[in-house]
Amino acid sequence: MYDMSYFKFTVIISFKNMPRKQVDPNESPEQRFKRLAEYRTQRVLESLRILSHCANRYQYGYTDNDVTKIFSAIQAEVDKTRSKFDASEKGDKFQL
Repeated sequence: MYDMSYFKFTVIISFKNMPRKQVDPNESPEQRFKRLAEYRTQRVLESLRILSHCANRYQYGYTDNDVTKIFSAIQAEVDKTRSKFDASEKGDKFQL
């Protein structure tokens, strides 16, 4: 019918429309952490997969410096987030 090779398709993923589980009001803090951490980690991983589409040099133009800036920003945010988990393990107590 139509030659589809002339068309470009874009897939848009909306996290707002992702199905949500019914929250148990008796959920423990550990269960809530696991539920939210899995969901949020999945969103981060999906965003990184989508970012990887920009690596196609036939579609996009970028320099090594651009790539370094992107991954430096991502790594800085990962380091900040990780330090929050490490600090919570220590109890954030004041010591002289």
